[in-house]
Amino acid sequence: MPRLAVVLHGKVGDVDSLLPGARARPLRAVENAQASAHLAVLCALSTLRHVVQHNAQQLHVDTFGHSWSPSIGAVLDAVYQPLRSAHESPPRLACPLAGFIPGFCVRTLSHIRGVGRALGLKRSYERERGFLYDWVFLSRWDVLWQRPLRIEQLPGFDAPLARRRDMVWLPRICVPITTGNVGHSLRAAVCGGANGAWSAPQAANECSPAARACAPDMAAEAREMYEMDWWLLFGSSEQADAFAQMDARFLEIGELVRARLSAKPQGVIAMGHAWYGIQLLWHMRAQLQYTLDIGVEFHLGRAWRFFRCPGLAPPHAKVACDAGDIPSRPWHDAALRARWTAASVPPRVTFPSNGTASMQASCHDRYFYCETASRMCDSYEADGDPMDRRAARALYLGCAEGLCAANGSAAPGSTACAGQMIDLWLQVAELSRNRTEREHGQAPRSAGRKSLHSNDHSFRVLARRLTGNAPMGSTRGILSTSCQNALLKPGAGLKMPLFT
Repeated sequence: MPRLAVVLHGKVGDVDSLLPGARARPLRAVENAQASAHLAVLCALSTLRHVVQHNAQQLHVDTFGHSWSPSIGAVLDAVYQPLRSAHESPPRLACPLAGFIPGFCVRTLSHIRGVGRALGLKRSYERERGFLYDWVFLSRWDVLWQRPLRIEQLPGFDAPLARRRDMVWLPRICVPITTGNVGHSLRAAVCGGANGAWSAPQAANECSPAARACAPDMAAEAREMYEMDWWLLFGSSEQADAFAQMDARFLEIGELVRARLSAKPQGVIAMGHAWYGIQLLWHMRAQLQYTLDIGVEFHLGRAWRFFRCPGLAPPHAKVACDAGDIPSRPWHDAALRARWTAASVPPRVTFPSNGTASMQASCHDRYFYCETASRMCDSYEADGDPMDRRAARALYLGCAEGLCAANGSAAPGSTACAGQMIDLWLQVAELSRNRTEREHGQAPRSAGRKSLHSNDHSFRVLARRLTGNAPMGSTRGILSTSCQNALLKPGAGLKMPLFT
């Protein structure tokens, strides 16, 4: 069976508190946010469900991880069960590049170094065992998934092995374009409410300055090079190892960023996006394949409230969307597609004559998303796993915050704490699925184990092992009264309780 290495890296941040009266706190690691164990568990279980389990029938999956978050290293290891891991205190670094803003430079250096160390764990294991992985999935720890990444369905998956080895899959990059408010009423009618701006590939001349690569302080060439740095899938282990050389080339790449991607020689903002693009395209000459949308199939965990959904069905054989790509929904009238006219749709975008085809294929032209408060996104959420609904995540996050600190049975950051959080997640998942069944006219299932989703069996086994074989649901006794009531009275539906 082919082998997949899942390699995780980075520094885990925090998530907004849902507790009454809670003060705002730093969320990003670069802002010195505290590493959140309950956010890490939520993201980990989403990765295990939507990446690992969805590919485990076709691939043998092993996990490796490096973090700069030693305070929750035991939690990360408990959930992922990696073959190799390392959790180090963040090193004291100084920016080695002239002309760069120090804070951004140090953050990017830490990011790139963590990638190198994480992939190094994979590489040392391969050397010990005398084999190479066929696929390597590289990801931040804090990516939150709500739709599967099915490797066998990726574009180019069935390419000849010699060609596939040069391929790298990464997220689509659809950025807003400068069109004013053209077609707002059309987009609102399609979405059934809130909608986003018209989008196109980042390489377009019409790319809005709101996109980082198209900001006034960036050179035009940056539009071709800024890649999304949340996750990558390599078609061979050798490609992953070549990508890890980005750490050794940090200075060299930094000079290229300043000389060719920045519009000014001083005050340059370093971002991993640029290092990824230069390493992939200029040093590795990788064949990039874009798939899945930011904020649709996945997002960063701290942004769990802000998932959106596709406004159009992305065409496969075309570069630009048209009226035929409007999906049919109950709130659409018969004349909706006829409203796709030159007066309501922007003209096709244009590209520099010397641009590369790679970034031009990163998104479809004249594309748009629907936002959270729309009927389209309500429908999209309802079609997914009930545990990926905002209400379910809110219930988990609100009840999990301070869970281990509130009792003496599990120290925060411990493996037992991880087990209690998994147990809580399973209870919320059961409650959410019961509600989903009622919404579809089916009799509610009991709260017993038999009603658990089949994919949750391994999580249930893991939770019991981490908590010393405590029975499922034992976490309830240490939760706040409002959380206990929410979990024990599923007939009331799934709600966000007052976390008191």
